[in-house]
Amino acid sequence: MKKLQVNWPGGLKLRTQPEPTDASYTGVRVGHRTVVEAIGEPQRYDDHFSFQKVRTPEGQKGWLTYRSGDAIYLTPVETAPPPGAGQKLRVDWQPGLRMRVQPEPSQASFGGVIVPYGAVVIAIGEPFPHPEGYVFQRARTPSGRVGWLTRSCGDTVYLVKVEEETHEPAVETGKLWVNWFDGLKMRQQPEPSLASFTGITVPYGAQVTMLGEPREHAEGYKFQQVRLDDGEIGWLTLSYGDTVYLSEQKPDLTTEPVEVAQVSPVAGLWAEMRASPGGEVQWWVGGAAPLRVLDPVGAGPKIGQAGQWIEVETPAFKRGFVGAQYLKPFTPVAHRSARAGESAYIYGIHDRYNRDLLKSVGVTGWVLFTHAIGTDHQGAGGDRNTYYEWANDGFGVIARLNHGYGSSGTIPEPHQYDDFARTCAAFVKRSIDPHDPQGGCHIWIIGNEMNNPREYPGNHDGVGGRPITPESYADCFNRAYRAIKQVYRDFPGLSAGDSIVVPGAIDPYNAVAGCNGNWFTRMLRRIDALDGVALHAYTHGAAPGLINSRKQFGDEHHPPIRFPDKQLSWQYYHFYAYRTLMDLIPGKWRDVPVFITETDQVQKKWANENSGWVKEMYAEINWWNSDPRRQRIYCALLFRWETDEWQVRDKPNVLQDFKEAAQRRYKWHC
Repeated sequence: MKKLQVNWPGGLKLRTQPEPTDASYTGVRVGHRTVVEAIGEPQRYDDHFSFQKVRTPEGQKGWLTYRSGDAIYLTPVETAPPPGAGQKLRVDWQPGLRMRVQPEPSQASFGGVIVPYGAVVIAIGEPFPHPEGYVFQRARTPSGRVGWLTRSCGDTVYLVKVEEETHEPAVETGKLWVNWFDGLKMRQQPEPSLASFTGITVPYGAQVTMLGEPREHAEGYKFQQVRLDDGEIGWLTLSYGDTVYLSEQKPDLTTEPVEVAQVSPVAGLWAEMRASPGGEVQWWVGGAAPLRVLDPVGAGPKIGQAGQWIEVETPAFKRGFVGAQYLKPFTPVAHRSARAGESAYIYGIHDRYNRDLLKSVGVTGWVLFTHAIGTDHQGAGGDRNTYYEWANDGFGVIARLNHGYGSSGTIPEPHQYDDFARTCAAFVKRSIDPHDPQGGCHIWIIGNEMNNPREYPGNHDGVGGRPITPESYADCFNRAYRAIKQVYRDFPGLSAGDSIVVPGAIDPYNAVAGCNGNWFTRMLRRIDALDGVALHAYTHGAAPGLINSRKQFGDEHHPPIRFPDKQLSWQYYHFYAYRTLMDLIPGKWRDVPVFITETDQVQKKWANENSGWVKEMYAEINWWNSDPRRQRIYCALLFRWETDEWQVRDKPNVLQDFKEAAQRRYKWHC
């Protein structure tokens, strides 16, 4: 019997008939992530709805919504065979193949994952023929994802068999140690292609058994086939040019104290931080954060070694123990300079404001424009003149593209994600001047505070509507990202790297949708690529001292600190909330710019005082940027110039505080 899982946070209504009417509702709601048994195949109601007959764990039979538009509410419970079982197939289609949740060619079944050309996957079960001429194959990728890939359509074959080599077992030729702090990716073949990556990263200091002789690659690499302690066999990079990754001697750091460490790729995107060696998890930390080692001398012989623990402190003042095999000595990254459409200074205000506030003291700054663009790509406008006006005056320009505001939702319903992506692309294209393509705006943020129910499509003052999950937002963002990048590839005088496409900032204090830090990490886990990070940070009050406050949510109740935690026991109550989110940025994005696009005193009316709050806030960002090991924060924008209760346009004392802060001439590129 096929098993399905409810994939909708609010659960699904059990119905007596396969129809979306209230009359068929039994009064029973099947909860999120409940596993049910499928009875027969899904039944199509109309072009929008399909229903699936099921049996619940309590034995009740009825119909659940299987699909609404492009959103699938019931997903198969994966029962993949053990690794190594099944036929090996190679993707033989240059654009790569879309992985689907069902064996069908519709956009609705696309899960957002594209398996690249050349990747070797493991077939699961038999091919599935589709009435429209497609043949689908369920498969597991090297990273462990399971889903359906197009095996063929007509005479076109997309997945080809990998012929297994038949030869005598390779002879053991010695022992080697991994001598690369990031660890080494194990590959199926002696080649540097990502498609050959098995999903296993062998950690620094690990001993491996050599099998046979090294193989040279045309691009200058040498690869060595090895066997790990657990019996896994594959290829590791032996050397590239003068860099040696596998050494004949065990690495030894005992004479080199480690003052600052960072999370190694061996840990994945994050490493767990514990209250004591092997104790409860209190925090996660990504590879972007420089970690102060509390015992630098003792860390030397431990780093990279399994079974050892190193005590560290993060930039967000989280202190705890991380497994030594997941750490490496910190290596800095190069920081670039400002380009056209960016300011070297960190000052700015949300919305169009009076630029003379900054120019009068001899600096420039940043501005954020926000647009509701909908899903009509043919009617998408653009804001070329505004962007070029500000950029030509030396200011940094950021544009936030929303589906809409209020009940319209910051992003649309899932079945409109492709239309929204096309509309983002059209808006961007119409905002570029063909006579000066490098000018204007090149920083595009997609959506805003997606974890806040007030941003859900269909909500009414934060109640109801369709929840935006981290996974659904990542799906929407990935599509918009690809569409905007294609605009830059196709536009004369531009390339994909000329654009900076950024996920929307989360609400750092809202936990209605659950732990917002967990929401943030789940989103990042599913995002394929990004060029920057947007954050929001505020104080709950007007006192300047709150900028540096370490008060956490629930301090007065002294709750146990843990992560994830929907009570936000880990989160700072004031401006330092930005630091916790900086801790969570994975290492692969440690060199992208960070933009704090909203900051204020939370209450709807700024205190009209030159209290030093603004000066203290910018001093904090400057202090952060003064350490070259930290990820750059390009700006912090006061929320906001005008339009609603938060406006500062009519607060002359706040603006004087702003001007006095600007007189200090803080730059993000220190």
